[in-house]
Amino acid sequence: MNDIDYNFLENYFECNYNDIAGSKKDNNTSDNEENFKKQINVDNILQNKYAVLGIDIYQYSQYEISKQIVVPFLFQQMLIRTFKVCFNVEPFLFQQYNKGNFEDSFQYFVSHFIDTGDGGFLIFDTPIHAIVFAIYFESIVRNINSGFLYKKLGSFVGPLLLRYAITYNTVYHLINNKNHGLCNYYGSGIIDCSRIISKDRLNRCLIDEDTYKWFLYNTNGIETLSYMPIEAIKEIDSFKNYQSDNQQKTESFCFPHKRTEINKGIQRIDIQKIGEIKSKSSILSIYNLHLQFSYQLPFIKTDPNEKIHYFTVSLGNLNTEGIV
Repeated sequence: MNDIDYNFLENYFECNYNDIAGSKKDNNTSDNEENFKKQINVDNILQNKYAVLGIDIYQYSQYEISKQIVVPFLFQQMLIRTFKVCFNVEPFLFQQYNKGNFEDSFQYFVSHFIDTGDGGFLIFDTPIHAIVFAIYFESIVRNINSGFLYKKLGSFVGPLLLRYAITYNTVYHLINNKNHGLCNYYGSGIIDCSRIISKDRLNRCLIDEDTYKWFLYNTNGIETLSYMPIEAIKEIDSFKNYQSDNQQKTESFCFPHKRTEINKGIQRIDIQKIGEIKSKSSILSIYNLHLQFSYQLPFIKTDPNEKIHYFTVSLGNLNTEGIV
């Protein structure tokens, strides 16, 4: 991740807030922009892109106040559970979050999360991470909506619908060692993701063209995920520094070694370009993504008398109406 140091900016631009309300006139001269770009290595920032997954609870503002209070708690519960699933059943993809135990690992994970109240943005290394996390997040939503999980909480809130957006662009981290609460992530990837979600009036999963092209160049198209094994994922350049030194790390429920009736992984994938939106000074081409994922609970049956529950969930939908 590209880090921008608050202290560096404060010293570079000679910003001193020790006087009361800026009561002293500033006589400093303006600086050359090109010099600043060299100081922070703008070229390096622009070259290092990250995937941003935006998740938004559809029509949250129309909820009654009692439900509005509960929904952020429910969202956090879903966030924790989804990470727990990814941490355990996708160990290769999510190994960079492994800090020895779940609590420390989750704390590191949420340090890459931007809370928006009715959802948030998650920053990942690649679009594959974003897709996989979104699949498992939607699976947790289905478990709750069906009454399989958190029945009391789910019946109180009612069925949830979510909107998703995935972008692939520049992200940087502003570090403020004086006020740690002000540390946050910024960049075109987050701006674009926010714009896409705000323009969608349905509960879809939308991706930008850079995400579409990432899959095109790295997997021969996003549709290929419907039968790629984890071994093929490991060969992608973005994962060349990942470790796969044991069998456990190469297991995957989304990308199984061999797809069977019990373990189908990611199935049908539909992708369609549906329009363009303007974000700042650039035009974003938007694609509508729909895919299906089948799974059973429990994932691994240890008790022969235990009942198996079967699920098939859809991420996004097939509605191709233009974005607003």
